[in-house]
Amino acid sequence: MKTKSAKRILIVEDDPIIRNAFVTLIEQNSDYTIANAYDNAEAAIKNLNNDQPDICLMDIELPGMNGIDAIPKIKAILPNTQLVVVTVYENDELVFKALCAGASGYLTKNMPPQKLIESLTELENGGAPMSTNI
Repeated sequence: MKTKSAKRILIVEDDPIIRNAFVTLIEQNSDYTIANAYDNAEAAIKNLNNDQPDICLMDIELPGMNGIDAIPKIKAILPNTQLVVVTVYENDELVFKALCAGASGYLTKNMPPQKLIESLTELENGGAPMSTNI
């Protein structure tokens, strides 16, 4: 029986503590592997063809290009990559902009760590993960 290959996760988060926490959390789950982690959208976009992520976790507030502006650029290069915004902002307008730009989900950073893994699974099963407070 063929085992399914681990989904490749790309992380774009400028806070090194949060970025490293996401990497550590995701690496503990054999269903997922880290394709790469960047502190800005420009570097992530430049390396998309090398990284080939299945899912991208995208912060909104980034140095240079913000996460919402990066979403359609990533979708243009890798249309099948799913993007989930992970941010501190619980702002309806930002949620709307992110989803209109092509995001598949919207999570807030105050979620319990297990919620991140549950959200990745939900995404794989065709869902649109949202933090409960959104």
